Amino acid sequence: MSSFVSESVSSKDAKTKKPKSNKERARAHRARKKEYITVLEQKTAKLEAEVSQLKAENDQLKQENDNLKDTKKPKDNIIIPELDSNPFEHALQEYEDYFYKHVCAKIKKEPGEVRFTMLDNVIMRVSDWSDLRVDYIKRAFSKIIENVVSNLGKSLHISYKKLSVSNWLRKNKAKKRHFKYFDKKVESATDIYLEYKFSDNHSNFMEEKGNMLLKEYKKIQKIVHKLVQLRNKLLNTYKEIEKIASNTELHMSFEKEDITSKCEICERLNGISFLKPHRVWDIPFKTHNNERYEDAELSE
Repeated sequence: MSSFVSESVSSKDAKTKKPKSNKERARAHRARKKEYITVLEQKTAKLEAEVSQLKAENDQLKQENDNLKDTKKPKDNIIIPELDSNPFEHALQEYEDYFYKHVCAKIKKEPGEVRFTMLDNVIMRVSDWSDLRVDYIKRAFSKIIENVVSNLGKSLHISYKKLSVSNWLRKNKAKKRHFKYFDKKVESATDIYLEYKFSDNHSNFMEEKGNMLLKEYKKIQKIVHKLVQLRNKLLNTYKEIEKIASNTELHMSFEKEDITSKCEICERLNGISFLKPHRVWDIPFKTHNNERYEDAELSE
């Protein structure tokens, strides 16, 4: 009975409720429109703030990148000295020193202040396949090859490539000088060597030991060729490592804590000489007093 009464009352109220007038509908429409515009303005203001923040971050990242290119430390205002006046032989050593001593400490102290883009920038400069490391290796091999023997030794070796000791002795003992060599526009090392007359003492030395000496320089030539082959093999191996490692973004491979852990491991191992070439590459020490080296042994 009560449910019937309530239903009749509600239906009566619905019948007696007057429809809204045009003014009321217009007012409600304006209110909804105002509310909609207010929401849009708030969203626009929020997006503009985000755009401004992203622009500021982008400018900061550009500045950090420029600082790294100029070999200046980002955000710390600590400038790495120029190569000509600092103790490092190469920019690679500068970046390694900066990364292991400063960046890792910064991550540990203020991880939020170190962005992955900056980390990626620095790590790419100290990686196994970085342009800096490749340049360093090329320069190191070039220095070894350039200085493997003295200029005197190099001039002797190249001058006798097309000249036998016996032939030189015969020409050197001749009374007349070979002035025809002075007139040549394109000179070979042998041509230049034959322009000069040497003493009897030097002639006797070359007659007695010249062939043995030149034989040793030919051995060095083969060693230099092997050095170049090893250099190229090493550089090609860097390329293989790069293919494996560089296809994944840094933030997908590491967390910042992982990087600090790896830096601490490097520091501890380096502190107890575990990163010395003998330990890392299983190179035997030279323990005997013999002047000649054996196999792959290496002294300190």
